[in-house]
Amino acid sequence: MRLFFLMVALLANNVLAEIPSEYQAITVRPPFSFSERVFDITPVVTKAKTENKNIFVYLGAQDCPPCHEYSKFLKQNFNELKNDFGKVIFLELDTWLKGAQIVIRNDGRDQKIREFFVQAGDDKFVLFYPSFWLITPNLKIVKKLPKSIIGLTTIEATRELLR
Repeated sequence: MRLFFLMVALLANNVLAEIPSEYQAITVRPPFSFSERVFDITPVVTKAKTENKNIFVYLGAQDCPPCHEYSKFLKQNFNELKNDFGKVIFLELDTWLKGAQIVIRNDGRDQKIREFFVQAGDDKFVLFYPSFWLITPNLKIVKKLPKSIIGLTTIEATRELLR
């Protein structure tokens, strides 16, 4: 019962981490499952190929304090960052800290998150919240990004990541 009241309080105070709508991020949430959380990114990859843009992947969790801090940073700095984020497809993989295994689906092919990002070129993959990747429309790593928001909550650092 306490958990119910905590969730109501969080929702009422709008303290859940989410990317501000001004960024026009494409948010993918997995359908409920006890065995796996499947993120179907097929439409995002298709859009990136059509627009010839890289994909900025943000893996965040609703119950993650650093994710919430990153969301607040984005909201406060939208005017300064909107052009930078306009050069990429912003993909938000939205989940919870604890839960079933994470699976990435693209074009009907399912891969565990580690397998997906190792194949993309992140040979030192570790699941951490939040996590960031900049990948091509062909799902290859453009550059390795930090596995936390430390150093990311400055405008210049964020611009550098998106280049």
